[in-house]
Amino acid sequence: MAEKKADKKAKEGAAEGDKPKSNKMMIIIVAAVALIVGGAGSGVAVFMMSKGSGGESADAAKAEAPVEQKPREASYFDFTTPFLVNYQWRGREHYMQVSLSFLFRDPAVQALIKEHEPLLRNNIMLLLQAQDFDGLRTLEGKESIRQLIFDEVQNVLKAQDSSTEGIEQVYFTNFVLQ
Repeated sequence: MAEKKADKKAKEGAAEGDKPKSNKMMIIIVAAVALIVGGAGSGVAVFMMSKGSGGESADAAKAEAPVEQKPREASYFDFTTPFLVNYQWRGREHYMQVSLSFLFRDPAVQALIKEHEPLLRNNIMLLLQAQDFDGLRTLEGKESIRQLIFDEVQNVLKAQDSSTEGIEQVYFTNFVLQ
C-alpha cells in the first residue's frame, strides 16, 4: 500500500510538473509564431516599400499605368487699353469698342504675350477693321471675330516660340457697337 501511495504521489508530481512544463512550452510556441508572423510582415513591408521607391519594378508600374497630370492653374491676360475701331455704315460713322482677355495655362505664355503685345494689338486691330459692321451685330458675327482673333493670336505666339502651348480661349470682356 505504501507503494501505491508513492506511485500516486509520483504521478501527481509528474502531472503537476507537466502543467508548468506545458505552460512554458505554450509560451515558447506562441513567441516563435509571433516572431515568424512579425518577420514575414516586416519582409512584406520592406518588399512593398522598395517596390515604390524606385528600381525596375517601379519603372514597370509607371510604364503600365499612365500618370495623370494635375491640370495647371488657369491664368488670364487682359489688354489694359480697349480696342477702338470706327466704321462707315449706311453713310454714318459708327464705332466699336472691344476689350479682350486670353485664357492660358502655361506661365511662359503671359511673358510672350507681354513681349509681343504691340504686334498682337496691331494684328487684332486690322482684323476688327476688316469686319462688316452689320455682321458684328449678330451673335454669329461676334463668335466669328472671336475665333479669328484666337487663330491670329495662336499664329503670332507659335511664330515667336514654337514650343508654347499658346492660349486656350479668347473672351470679350467688353463689346460695344455704336
